Amino acid sequence: ENSQKRFRSDGSPILDENTTDNEIKDANTLAVLSAIADSAKSTNEKIDSIAEGINNRIDDLCKDVKNVKDEFNDEIKNINSTLNSHKTMIDSVRDLIERTALQNEILIADVPLLEQENLSAFFASICAALKYSPNNIPIANIRRMRSNNSNANSTANKITKPLLIVQFAMKRERDELLSKYFSTRSLNLKDLGFTTDSRIFIDEVLTKKNLAIKQLAVKLKANKQLTNVRSINGIIHVKAATDKVGRPVTYIDELSNYCDPSTNRINDQNQHGSAKINN
Repeated sequence: ENSQKRFRSDGSPILDENTTDNEIKDANTLAVLSAIADSAKSTNEKIDSIAEGINNRIDDLCKDVKNVKDEFNDEIKNINSTLNSHKTMIDSVRDLIERTALQNEILIADVPLLEQENLSAFFASICAALKYSPNNIPIANIRRMRSNNSNANSTANKITKPLLIVQFAMKRERDELLSKYFSTRSLNLKDLGFTTDSRIFIDEVLTKKNLAIKQLAVKLKANKQLTNVRSINGIIHVKAATDKVGRPVTYIDELSNYCDPSTNRINDQNQHGSAKINN
């Protein structure tokens, strides 16, 4: 009898007048289960669709957040770049002002301090050694560089050869004397009436920043990493063996190009000692 039953394509029996109550119950159960399955499938599809939409939205939000972060970082970089440019400009202007204030001055080093000394006579003797005529000696004010340390027993106040500072009436006259000196570099204490022939050194007066640059450059020269160090109008110029001409150095970090990484390191120099002239 069962073999004669007809079934639909979904496997459910086709009910007729010969169908028993049990078969009807089974058919109803199958219909409910099929409806539940169809509803679950539809629900899962909706959940998958919603989840995909949420994931896509999350991806979009992540992209938006990344774009905002990148824009913010770029803006910060631009601000930092602008601030650094302004700082560089301010530092340059400050250094120019300081150099301008010193442009009429020179330093003379290694002239012993005497209890009674005539600094004007020292200067006249230096000019004579540099082939100035007696009537053509530049007008200048000469003084000793004294320590600001009030401690009379300090090392600074025990220096026996404090620097001489010469301030000229005109920068042109200062430049002329420096030119004469650098063309010979032969000044010594005998030219001033001393019995020893120890050398006398002359150079420009430098700002603290440029003094620090020169001090490091002189060390590099001593290590044979530079062949020449010279200040021109208060700016340090250096020359290496591979350079055809000297190059100006406006920031101490620029000297790292001449440093041997295995033996040298540029340190932050916040302390400056007395100016030792090497030329």
